[in-house]
Amino acid sequence: MRDLFKQIGWRMWLVSAAAVMAYPGASAAGRWFTVDSQHYGVGTDVSQEFTRLVAQHMEAIYKEYERRFQGYALKEHGRFQVKVYAREEDYNAAVPPAVKGSSGAFVSADRLLAAFREGRTDEVVFRTLYHEGFHQFLFNRVSADVPLWINEGFAEYFAEATWNGRDFTTGQVPWVRVHVLKEALKGGTYIPLSRLFLMQADDWLASVRADESQASVQYCEAWSVVHFLLHARGGRYRARALGYLGLIAEGMDYDRAFQESFGSNVEGFERAWRQYAMTLEPGPEDVCSKNMEVVAFVALRYYGDMDRFTSLERMRRDLQDSNRLE
Repeated sequence: MRDLFKQIGWRMWLVSAAAVMAYPGASAAGRWFTVDSQHYGVGTDVSQEFTRLVAQHMEAIYKEYERRFQGYALKEHGRFQVKVYAREEDYNAAVPPAVKGSSGAFVSADRLLAAFREGRTDEVVFRTLYHEGFHQFLFNRVSADVPLWINEGFAEYFAEATWNGRDFTTGQVPWVRVHVLKEALKGGTYIPLSRLFLMQADDWLASVRADESQASVQYCEAWSVVHFLLHARGGRYRARALGYLGLIAEGMDYDRAFQESFGSNVEGFERAWRQYAMTLEPGPEDVCSKNMEVVAFVALRYYGDMDRFTSLERMRRDLQDSNRLE
């Protein structure tokens, strides 16, 4: 754990985390900033620095999208459009009624990825962009018509990518997802894959809006099935997953494409996935990140001014001394 702290640059992370935790969501007085990178045209009304940061993150996650689709005949495309609004009100005014109230969306009709920053940390905003950015990538580079479970599963997979300041590590196993998934599997409240695989957009959205806890299970399941396809047995099923998407992109119907790629035994597929899901354990990067979030929160609340934070050891002593005085 100490080595991970050193690798990430723990004090810089804590200070920046505390800063975004305190961020109120103000805009730059109506100014609009733009950055054109290799694959993205990014615009925000936050600041030029934030706009550059969004472009940097999107280019880096784009490389991960391509890396996971290595060997697949991806379609060519123009520069993707990304807009991040400082205020939620402005975001809601810019997106269709169906997605108002969301934290971010890929609007396929406009080929636009949009999100907002108000009341959210930068990390949460970026994870939204990684998720919705994959929908944008899949729509333009693979197919506009893809089963929802694998579309959302891949999007959630990339939303969990870990940024080190230069590039990403994917395949992380977050504690929250493991907990939700295993509780659903043990309690029998998970969605059978035979039903998950057939869910259409209306069914998916209705389920998400009807029950928050079930929505969490739904997304965790989709994430875990994609994780299974990419990582189980040393990535044995990755080529089949890409082949499945390729058959659909060529016009084959979902059922036949699934049978061609994975066979007709959905129950056997589900058994293999369940066994894999029950073996998942949180990775050290996720545990480290969560611990640093807690430390950042405690340090900000205790010191107020993060310049007073110098080390974990000093904060521990200060807290102990404070408790002795009470």
